[in-house]
Amino acid sequence: MKNFLLAMISFVLRYSGPVLAVCHIQLFKHYFSQGKKEPDLTHTVILNNHGVNRYITEWQDQILNISMVVVTIMLAVFFFMIILQLRRGR
Repeated sequence: MKNFLLAMISFVLRYSGPVLAVCHIQLFKHYFSQGKKEPDLTHTVILNNHGVNRYITEWQDQILNISMVVVTIMLAVFFFMIILQLRRGR
């Protein structure tokens, strides 16, 4: 049971980075499509996608920032786990 639990934790740590990256991209697309073309009282933060601008709320901007930090950390863990696995295989 202990080995199974450790294997599951390792699996989640190893593959959550790429999954979270895809989720972040989908969240960005969703906020961009829901954004306003012109700023108003609530939509004050600019979101730029290849020169096309939309305005989103500060809350949405905070969610995107937190998501990017988590994705960066988990992708670092993902690559670290791959390097560990490759070194064990030698």
